[in-house]
Amino acid sequence: MKSSTSKLLAAILLSLFAFGVNLKAEDATNTTTGTTSQERPHFLRQLGLSADQKAQIKQIVQSTPKGKERRQAILAVLTPEQRAQLKQDIEQWKAQHPQS
Repeated sequence: MKSSTSKLLAAILLSLFAFGVNLKAEDATNTTTGTTSQERPHFLRQLGLSADQKAQIKQIVQSTPKGKERRQAILAVLTPEQRAQLKQDIEQWKAQHPQS
């Protein structure tokens, strides 16, 4: 079961990064339409990260190459509740965007 949970979390994070989660504090907003220029969900921003978690994730992003190791490191920073919320948010987004 631990292996399947790890695989599920890895798949979620892969999806997260495939959808281009942007950890910047500000959105690039189009002033004429009011929409973000990237039109991508920002799942991590919706998790209510603490200042410490944000700092840890920023350090991971700056020091770890993209890929499985980075995703696992970021998951390790999240609480079980945040990981569950992340999974739910990604599944909901996928249901609303079947072509993505």
